[in-house]
Amino acid sequence: MFNDCLYSQLKELFPVRSRSLESFEPSDMTPFIAPDGSKFYTDQSGDIMYAEYASGAIVTMQHSTVTARTACGDHWVVSSGGLSFRVD
Repeated sequence: MFNDCLYSQLKELFPVRSRSLESFEPSDMTPFIAPDGSKFYTDQSGDIMYAEYASGAIVTMQHSTVTARTACGDHWVVSSGGLSFRVD
């Protein structure tokens, strides 16, 4: 089960359709910057691949797997089947 910090930072990601990139480097692309300062990097189709939230959380999508580092410092991996794992 998600803790409150992780849930609040990832709940915005799941409605977004994403595809994976084999070697994604956010510095190679110009981000969309939201009014709160969050940065969203997209692939050529406009799908979000990497997000740096203003809270400090970083979320990536690769091979139908979401990885996240929350602002609280937790590291999580969430599979496309909905299974979540905390990585210490």
